[in-house]
Amino acid sequence: MEQKFPSYLLTDKHASTKRKQNEETAKALYLLTHIAANQTGNRIIYLIFHRAKIVALKEGIYITPARFYRAIDELIDTKTIARTEFKYQCILNPVYFRFLKTDPT
Repeated sequence: MEQKFPSYLLTDKHASTKRKQNEETAKALYLLTHIAANQTGNRIIYLIFHRAKIVALKEGIYITPARFYRAIDELIDTKTIARTEFKYQCILNPVYFRFLKTDPT
């Protein structure tokens, strides 16, 4: 006779991992938005974990460096932000960040 398992044991582990990654991406996007809003007139942002960590501590958000950079890569894959020729700089997609006052150049 086949043993039945409780439903919480039958959950898809991949789905819960993906949900957790989406939460981390949302945290990174919030930090990115907060950093960009405090920066004046430029669409290029310098993204490094130590800078985001200061904002995260003020906002009460916990995120590790590995999860932060993985979330940044996911934001790049979804074309929310784009890479530049420099390692820790990115360009904001104006479609997602219209509320920011940026220079026309």
